[in-house]
Amino acid sequence: MPSAPATAIAGVPMPKSPPSAAIDATFSQHVTTVTQADAAVPLLRVAAVKAPFGPGQAVWWNGLVGATVDSNGRDMAVLPVWDVRSRILAVVEGTNARGMVAGTGQRQECRVDYLSRSDEVRVGDRMVTSDPTRTIPNGLLICTVSLVKRRDDGVYQLIACDSAIDIGALTQVLLLVPASKP
Repeated sequence: MPSAPATAIAGVPMPKSPPSAAIDATFSQHVTTVTQADAAVPLLRVAAVKAPFGPGQAVWWNGLVGATVDSNGRDMAVLPVWDVRSRILAVVEGTNARGMVAGTGQRQECRVDYLSRSDEVRVGDRMVTSDPTRTIPNGLLICTVSLVKRRDDGVYQLIACDSAIDIGALTQVLLLVPASKP
């Protein structure tokens, strides 16, 4: 008889909507505590976990929070999805429309670059991760489209998005660590 899905990891309740089915045995999940989420500081800090650490690992809680960038042994810096240095390969959920979610530097706001003018995108569509290297699991919610403007010229359309999570409200996150290859 199959076991029931996990409702908690290390005694911490799982997020309301679980990560995509892409988070399988190829990724281990580690619950960690948010140690700093200050609007004045561009990086979120989370407690270090006893797991192989590497830059670019996904941090999740009901949406992609961002990716790890460094560690000092006690905690790890996380670059939020809305930071101007953030770039994440993405796809419009349920389609093959591909682009790159880029941070704007404004809290909770992103844009989508390189989305073809011919791709059908609507306000309310969800942008999810699409990483061919599988550093970040595919299918994780990043943001929701809030503005679509098809340009009269050029190849791409103008897309604005709202981040899926409110970083200031986070107390815990999941660090998704790719399993080491044998």
